[in-house]
Amino acid sequence: MRNNSPLVRALFAEIKRRKLHLTVISRQVGMSSAAVGRWRDVNPTLENFEAAWNLLGYTLIPVKMEDRDALVAGGPLDHVKPRPVVGDGQPEGTKGMATAP
Repeated sequence: MRNNSPLVRALFAEIKRRKLHLTVISRQVGMSSAAVGRWRDVNPTLENFEAAWNLLGYTLIPVKMEDRDALVAGGPLDHVKPRPVVGDGQPEGTKGMATAP
């Protein structure tokens, strides 16, 4: 099962865009490249995930949902395609998952 988080997909897209190897990121985060690669399938810890983004020159900050679209344009999430929405209004692959109010 692939990780549905757009932030995780964006991280791997940015690593690929910069033509970096996972060994570069993982070594500096203090993890094995296999562990970082598994983030595609399982959720990373926030501490390690933020450290990986920091190595790429980014930080993670909370943003109000209504302000998100203005911030995403041109940012690292701009090129990440959203998951297709299925009949229940949730992104594909997230059926049955809890959603924020």
